[in-house]
Amino acid sequence: MKIQFTDMGKRAYGSAKNFGFIGAVFTGTECSIESAQQAQQPVANANGTYSMPLASAGWANNQAAPHFNHYVPQQPQQFQQYQPPAHQPQIQHIQQQQLGYQQQQQQQQQHQHAQVPQPYAHQPQIQSIVASPIVTPANNPQTFQSAQYVSSSNTAGYDRRNTATPGNFFGQGAQGVTLMNRILMALRSQIHSEEDWALVALMQVSFTSPEACNFKTQPTLADTLLKRVHSRCFPTEPEVVKSNLSKFSVGLERPYLTGNTVKEQQKVLEALLVIRNTSFDPENAQYLAQSEQCREILVHGITLPDARIYAEFKHMCFEIVEALSFYLKFTSSSDALFTAVVKTLTSDDRNSDRSLLIPALRSLARFLIRDEAGMAESVPIALTTQVLRYLLLEGDDELITVSLDYLYQYTARRANVEKLLSQVSATSEVTFTFVVKQLIRLLTSGMRDSSKPMDYIRRPRLAPKPVPSGPPALTQPILNELLALPEPMRATQWIRASYEHEPTGEVTQISLWKAYEAQFESYARNSSVRLLPAVDFIKNVTSAFQSSAAMVVNLPNGQKKFIIKGIVPRETAVSPSSYVLPDGTTTTNPQAAAPAPAAAAKPEKAAVPPTFGVTVALVLNNIAKAGPTSVRELIATFGEELMDASLQNEALQPYVMDLLETLSQPASHGDDDDNN
Repeated sequence: MKIQFTDMGKRAYGSAKNFGFIGAVFTGTECSIESAQQAQQPVANANGTYSMPLASAGWANNQAAPHFNHYVPQQPQQFQQYQPPAHQPQIQHIQQQQLGYQQQQQQQQQHQHAQVPQPYAHQPQIQSIVASPIVTPANNPQTFQSAQYVSSSNTAGYDRRNTATPGNFFGQGAQGVTLMNRILMALRSQIHSEEDWALVALMQVSFTSPEACNFKTQPTLADTLLKRVHSRCFPTEPEVVKSNLSKFSVGLERPYLTGNTVKEQQKVLEALLVIRNTSFDPENAQYLAQSEQCREILVHGITLPDARIYAEFKHMCFEIVEALSFYLKFTSSSDALFTAVVKTLTSDDRNSDRSLLIPALRSLARFLIRDEAGMAESVPIALTTQVLRYLLLEGDDELITVSLDYLYQYTARRANVEKLLSQVSATSEVTFTFVVKQLIRLLTSGMRDSSKPMDYIRRPRLAPKPVPSGPPALTQPILNELLALPEPMRATQWIRASYEHEPTGEVTQISLWKAYEAQFESYARNSSVRLLPAVDFIKNVTSAFQSSAAMVVNLPNGQKKFIIKGIVPRETAVSPSSYVLPDGTTTTNPQAAAPAPAAAAKPEKAAVPPTFGVTVALVLNNIAKAGPTSVRELIATFGEELMDASLQNEALQPYVMDLLETLSQPASHGDDDDNN
């Protein structure tokens, strides 16, 4: 069905079509309309246009079409658009309505001064704003999980922190926790990456400043480190112990870390290294000496077998024992730690390792300083005999010093000396005479051999040469050099050529001026170069010799003497070109330095005697006090060597005097038996 519409009617139906209510096709002034809900495909007409077929059965049977008035938005009455009434098949009725609408539009155009413009008047088209979506974690979480976004966010945050003003971002100015608290929290977090960082940071801090890791103020730190090492050394699970024993037949009840991975072993070694570094601080050493966990770890580490997998752990345990040896207190000689150290020294396999022998022997010597439980008596005599053999070594001063320290603490008790003398007398390898000779040799070690007489060179006493009364005569080449120079340089060079520096020497000002005038007066008359005035000449002396000075001396008779202090006449004149200034330059070419004289060979320094001489004197004094008369007589036979050592080394004098005084006293009652 086709309906004729005016232009205004086309606009009305076009608006309805835009709202989706009507499907319409315009061809000139005709329009095919239909309900949008029942719209079908357009049908091509014969005249080249398209029309929409009416699918409604009511339209096909000439029934009333649906009313379109309710599909158009309502507007004010004076601007209300034309809305077609309910469909009537009469075309004339529709045309009358269109005519009325046109008349109404003409009336409105006559009142253009109205406040509200016509509804269909021209209005500028405003472009709509296109909204761009904002990416947030709520609507696009995948974007925030990508590596690229995280990298860009970190970079942006770094730039923002660098360019921000105070108070621009959250947390600015907050100090946070201290480094040690941060390390402690990382150790206790049970996060592998945090634990690795904490151990590395602790190793650095404990190495550079062990006092920063104070266990007394931070006991949790020490407990955490000890617990980490202790839990790995002593596994609590029976399966782990059983598997370790079956895999490593080392003869120990608790094998060390054999069931753990290499990374876990590394963590344990790092924790033990931190304990080792911090143990060198006295306060930390006192704290660790009172820890039972620490003692168990040390006993376990010292008794480990000689295998490469345990080497680093053992060495650190011995170093910790050495650091704690001043503060360890034993109640009996059967203490596990004391027994482990003694066992290490008496073992044939371990006493050959110098890196373990020195800290173990030094620790044992320190244990005997406060021997309240009589632990020295439990030390095997074979160990002491072995220490005496260490005295035969040459060039290993550290091991000799440690051996003497042990012997001094061991011989401090009379019972130990008697036990040692009886053992030495019973063996043919080490006799007491041999021991005394070795001690005397160490006492004079590094000193001059007294058996070789010293050659003395007596130099004759030389009397000082008399000072010449006047300057020397100048040779013709020297005189020619001086005449070619202008004043005041000529006067300066003449003083240097005719005089020399002497701190105690002096010449009178008048004699110096007269000598200068007599030398150059005849040449000054025949040339245009005039001599310097007397005042300027005297002032010029300091230019030649900076250490000289013009002085006035008051004589006893009240007269005054004007002198130049610090110079004397030379015996032979020196050429100005060969005179070398104190800075190494010559007078003719101040820029070029003269070759420095060959440095005299420095005399060799006297050999410094070793530091164990005092300890040797103390050991001999202990043996002399506790030994029988025969022992004292044997030591007294080396009196000449003792006196020579005290003369060469002043530090030995009080100790040697005490030893000689002990040797001069009679032996105490009950010590007259000859044990040699």
